[in-house]
Amino acid sequence: MAHALLSLIQKAKNEDEEAILFLIQKFSPKIMRSLQQTTYQEQEDLQQEIHLKIIEAVRKYDLEHIPDIWNFINPDDFSARPMSS
Repeated sequence: MAHALLSLIQKAKNEDEEAILFLIQKFSPKIMRSLQQTTYQEQEDLQQEIHLKIIEAVRKYDLEHIPDIWNFINPDDFSARPMSS
């Protein structure tokens, strides 16, 4: 799952419109559940804004520096992170 998502993000970063659309559709159910707390008009506006934020986040996402568990355990001490093999 994680590898497929990273592959999809890479395609989206390369302006693959199908990959971008798939990412938006993948997260749409969670987005819509969250938006149910707002009025219908706000839902449409917020949904469009969230879609734009997803596209922006994908474009900015750095696939070379993906955080691992050690970054969360010791965020200020990268020397504690073991070397990958």
